[in-house]
Amino acid sequence: MLYLIIITSTVSIHATSLIRTEAGLSAYQYYYEEPGLMALQGLLFDINTALGIQRPQDQWPIIRAEGRYFLSDDPTYTSKNTGTSDRNYHTGFETRLLVGRHLYTGIGYRELMHHGEGTVTSTGHIGYDRLSQYTYIPMGIRLTLTNAYTLALEYRNLNAAMQTTDFSFLGYKKIKKHQPNGYGLHANLTTTTLLDSDYFNHTPLTPHALAFTLFLTYWNIDTSKPHIEIVDTNNLPAWGQRFGLPEDNGLYRITFVEPRNYTVEFGITLKLIF
Repeated sequence: MLYLIIITSTVSIHATSLIRTEAGLSAYQYYYEEPGLMALQGLLFDINTALGIQRPQDQWPIIRAEGRYFLSDDPTYTSKNTGTSDRNYHTGFETRLLVGRHLYTGIGYRELMHHGEGTVTSTGHIGYDRLSQYTYIPMGIRLTLTNAYTLALEYRNLNAAMQTTDFSFLGYKKIKKHQPNGYGLHANLTTTTLLDSDYFNHTPLTPHALAFTLFLTYWNIDTSKPHIEIVDTNNLPAWGQRFGLPEDNGLYRITFVEPRNYTVEFGITLKLIF
């Protein structure tokens, strides 16, 4: 059971501006796949908040800052080559700054940690930690369908992505792989129920509205640039001889590549608007 205590207030910026705050909880199905290699799926939860600045005559904020922290229950790892495993816990966060009302853009940062160290698959393969970091440019449109329903559609252009694989517990080090190409898509349908009749004069600390959102997020990230390590025999881990190519003078060339992958998140958000 999750409990969230919110202390917030509405504060006038100018005679024609207002700070609007939101806080909520989300639950969603998470699915990640590297085609032909492996997949992860499970349930994720997040605590999310947003702060917007808007004029009384506008439905949408002109500036909006968003943040969320998420964690998983117990995602399952499956692979044709290396079997299955449980306890693949995930944690992470995402922050965004958006500018614009009906049409908007901005910048976003998403970080997800797969805590795989300590897991062992059904075929005896050992798991490891993986850190995923995305910086992206969102470009979207907000549409009013009825007085109670709104729709947002968004394209996310990947600016930079990095995957960090932690082999330090195997006697090696962390490997960073850059993925320069990719994109994301996002859609959400929101219905809002007013809890008081006057948005701009309601009592502080009292929620103005309750919003329920159904959302879908999709990421498609291309194969990373190769990361090449030249290692001498003395510093070569045992598994390095299996994956490395022998060079002259007792050196080994090991090439690390992050495969193309995609992610799907589908779920619901319940939030209070103050």
